[in-house]
Amino acid sequence: MASKEELEAMGIKQANNQNKYSNTKNSNGNNQIATVLKAFSIITMIISVVTFLILMEDNFYTGLIIVVSGVIGGIFILGFAEIIQKLQNIEDNTRK
Repeated sequence: MASKEELEAMGIKQANNQNKYSNTKNSNGNNQIATVLKAFSIITMIISVVTFLILMEDNFYTGLIIVVSGVIGGIFILGFAEIIQKLQNIEDNTRK
C-alpha cells in the first residue's frame, strides 16, 4: 500500500476513517441500535399489559406477575437504550 506522501503526490486524498461507525447513526445523530431498543422496550411493556388484561379474569396473580416483570424488563431495556444514546451524543460532541 502506498504511503500518505505517495498518495498526496499522485493527487489522491486518503479517506478519513472518522466515520467508521456512521452506519449505526441516523442523520439526526440518533443511534439506530438505541432506537430499536426503545421500540422493543415499549412493545414489551404493551404486550405485558395486554397479557395481564387477558389473564386478569382467570389468573389474576399470574397476570400481575407477568405485567410487573414485563414493565420492569421494559424499563431496563429502555435504560440501556438511553445509555447507548448518551454515549453516542458524547462521541458526537467530542468529534466536533
